[in-house]
Order: sequence, then structure tokens, then C-alpha cells
Amino acid sequence: MLRGEYVILRVPELDDADIITSWHNDREVTKYLAENIYSVSKTALQGLIKQIYSEKNAKHFLIETEDEIPIGLGSLNDIDWINGTAEIRVVLYAKNCWGRGYGYDCVKTLTEYAMYELNLNTIYVKLIEENERAIKCFQKAGYEAEGKLMKRVIKENKYKNIISMSIYKKGNNE
Repeated sequence: MLRGEYVILRVPELDDADIITSWHNDREVTKYLAENIYSVSKTALQGLIKQIYSEKNAKHFLIETEDEIPIGLGSLNDIDWINGTAEIRVVLYAKNCWGRGYGYDCVKTLTEYAMYELNLNTIYVKLIEENERAIKCFQKAGYEAEGKLMKRVIKENKYKNIISMSIYKKGNNE
């Protein structure tokens, strides 16, 4: 379990499948994700949750408030242990938590965990260009834009651009 200033990050459990299933079906939230999320059944999701315990190149977390209310998911994916890199994903599904500092706290907490607990050097994120709230959140956490991937994903029947951002440990063989 990881603790931020406002959030608690813990490994998802089988009992969390109901809420995660409902989140994956919320189109208002998933339209801003750089990857396409498909509806998934509770049973299939429970199978995925079981798999995360044996994954070596990813770390998955359920995001909760201090009152242990689930509000989203965070993860470090495609961890490259040799080169010290990983992709970060943070999704707040609880819309009443948007713009209240929870996303920033989660990004900051996961980034610090990746760099100082897992000893990774560079953390990167891919965001849909229109997701201004997420871009500002990652900028506030110290991430810098690296470039734009043109017309990389289809959302709402339109091609969308992806913004690539990253942060790295200062002083590591710069």
C-alpha cells in the first residue's frame, strides 16, 4: 500500500471487481483515455485481478480517498527493469473528485514510488491532446512534453492526437 497526501494506493482485490466493471462502462471518463477500454464482465475482470499478482513488469493500484472510498485506478506498465523506464496511467473514475487534487497526488505518489522504491529512471505518459486537465496535472507533477503522435487513436469515431510526456531522475548520467 502507498500513501499520498490525499490518496491511498492499494492492490485491487477480487471484491473490487464490481466497481471497476462499472467504471469501465462509463463513456464520459473513458473518452479521454489514450487506449481504448472495452466493456468487461465482472468474471473476466476477476480473472484479470488474479493475474496482476504474478505480473513482473507492471504494478496496479486501486486509488482510494483517505476514507477508503474507491475513486480510480493507477498503474505502472511496461516496466523495463534494465533501462529503468515505465509508463504511468492514472484514471479518476469518480467525477466528483476531478479538479480536487486527487489526480495530482496519485501521479506524484506513483512517480516517487517508481523512482525511489523501484529505482526506475524515466516515467512516461501518453495523453489524448484534448485532455487538458490531465496534461496540466502531469505538468504540475514535473512531467515535460516530449512530442505529439499524430492521429494515433480513434475516439468517438475521430482520430485523436496523443501527447507524450515524461519525467526522469535528475543527476542520473545526464
